[in-house]
Amino acid sequence: MTNTHRFAVVGRNIGYTCSPRIFHAIFAHCGEAGEFGVSDVEETDLAATIERLTLDGVTGLSVTVPYKTSVLKYLHEVDPEARALEAVNSIMLRDRRLIGFNTDHLGFSLPLMPFTAQLEQGRVLVIGCGGAARAIVYSLHKNFEISRVTVVGRQESKLAVFKSHMESQFQGLHITAARFDTLNGLLQTGYDLVVNCTPLAGANHDDMPVFREGVRLDNTSFYYDLNYNENNRMIEAARRHGVTAIDGSMMLVGQAVKSFEIWTGQKVPVMPIHDEVFGSRRSDLYDDKSI
Repeated sequence: MTNTHRFAVVGRNIGYTCSPRIFHAIFAHCGEAGEFGVSDVEETDLAATIERLTLDGVTGLSVTVPYKTSVLKYLHEVDPEARALEAVNSIMLRDRRLIGFNTDHLGFSLPLMPFTAQLEQGRVLVIGCGGAARAIVYSLHKNFEISRVTVVGRQESKLAVFKSHMESQFQGLHITAARFDTLNGLLQTGYDLVVNCTPLAGANHDDMPVFREGVRLDNTSFYYDLNYNENNRMIEAARRHGVTAIDGSMMLVGQAVKSFEIWTGQKVPVMPIHDEVFGSRRSDLYDDKSI
């Protein structure tokens, strides 16, 4: 093998991450050697950690929860899409310069592409108002012509910032902000797509705040959970309601493959990497061999 790559991911409480497995599958696919580290840090240590990784020779850095927005202040340059979103999940390190990108919005759209006709201009409910939610709302607006999105959050101040920022950056986009305690009532009104952009029901949160007993999802077509842990209780509940449910595994692989392209200039197909890492949950949704 040639070309030893050095990449890493930085976040908080991310011991569960599958990113090392994904990148080692990418390295194997390319016939190249590489390392992928995991830096689990508190926000007070974020700047020092990025500096250390730069000095250690890391040339590509993934950014995950909860630092996709706060990391911007440490960057020297930001890609226009990531700047518009004010959310970065991928950093290229060159000559001690940090250049930020957002590849989440590309990965998110992959498993939804076969359903473009069903989703275009549809009704969408997004749970969460962090950096990932910004990329998801942008992807829906750009790729599926969705102009109106209801976004649910716990903090009204963060919701207000989310709404103001997204509407100012993307013409024709309209956000309805709703408190988290109204979520189950909203779900019963019916949506073409419900997206969970929070850690709830993920690897660190076994609780299930939505799809409780008595909540009807008769008019909801798709549930998309950005968490990719197995035995996700909200995905299981959605399927019991007859809703097509998608986990975050394809998005995780898609954004990683795009990051690898940014960092190295090499394009890698998504499907072989997804099958290598998540093959046990191969879905008919992912049968497009061109991906």
